[in-house]
Amino acid sequence: MLLFNKLNNLKRNNMKHNIIKTENYLLVVDDSEIKYDDHFIDEYKMLYMLKNESTEKHKSVKKVISHLPLNNSPVLERVPQFTKAPLLDEAST
Repeated sequence: MLLFNKLNNLKRNNMKHNIIKTENYLLVVDDSEIKYDDHFIDEYKMLYMLKNESTEKHKSVKKVISHLPLNNSPVLERVPQFTKAPLLDEAST
């Protein structure tokens, strides 16, 4: 429910948010600008951290704005962590 409330608050900014599941994380991503030290994911579901000053916008890249580690994966530094996975019905509304 906490994630659902946060997603509703984010929707007010007219930004489209997606939930992506990888082998190691459940991620909430959006199209906002990716800056130095931000985590992002590409179209192949590979997770990266921007380590140079380039902030070029690529359509296939999404900024990670929140995450839930799965399978004992490490917490992503400087990315908010939600504590329980949303129900699919809640996430799609």
